[in-house]
Amino acid sequence: DIMPPDTSNPDIQLVLADNKSVALEGKEADIIYNEHGIAINSKETDYKNERMDKNTIYNQLIVPLGKRSMLTFAEGTKIWVNAGTRVVYPATFDNVKREIFVDGEVFLDVMPDKECPFIVKTKQHRIEVLGTSFNITAYEKDTIHNVVLVSGAVKISSPEDETTFLSPSQLFTYANGAATVKTVDVDTYISWKSGVYQYNSERLGVLLQRLSRYYGIEIYCMEPVSQLKCSGKLDLKDDLQQILHGIACMAPISIKYEMVGEKYVVSGN
Repeated sequence: DIMPPDTSNPDIQLVLADNKSVALEGKEADIIYNEHGIAINSKETDYKNERMDKNTIYNQLIVPLGKRSMLTFAEGTKIWVNAGTRVVYPATFDNVKREIFVDGEVFLDVMPDKECPFIVKTKQHRIEVLGTSFNITAYEKDTIHNVVLVSGAVKISSPEDETTFLSPSQLFTYANGAATVKTVDVDTYISWKSGVYQYNSERLGVLLQRLSRYYGIEIYCMEPVSQLKCSGKLDLKDDLQQILHGIACMAPISIKYEMVGEKYVVSGN
């Protein structure tokens, strides 16, 4: 059993064996598992990634709203972890499979190993790969989950025991118990890991929800403007007020935003 994280902690948390929690300050953290142990932000630490007895030791990486992280496993797989995301994984993988659990959004670049498949579990799906790069958006609180394949191939198993195989540039979407697959521009779905957010015919309410997670500030979008379809590109290095100003200027109808207490409220004029 894995103890749930302290969701009230504003720092990135690395939870090690015996639920020892290490708080990592700053907006981003780079965590690397290697032959020496664990390096954090290019500095070696005393934390070890050893298998004790025959039991699997699980670690957790909890990235709060407004923060990001990068996680590299000892076998070479890299994971970019977006805001508001939890990743649970063995301190060391076994020789049969490499299996992790994700609640949130991650981009993975998986090291190929035909003898040891990489498996990502979410609350709804099981995604199996051999060596590939893909993006998963699977926040447990969201009603829509998706997988976007950049390269390679993945097999997705659903709660209804249905299996879907994806080819590069395909988007798998699961909503209300039904799955769909379509071809997309993958950059729209993975640009966040490079500090850019591209969106095409995105509902304003969905766009603002993503920005709220990324910046760690609540944004409430009133109806009917939340249904407004938007397209564009945002530099996520800009502060949130700049971004909201840009969205308001580019919107096809007049909208306004204002700070009410500790949250932004977006509405029509």
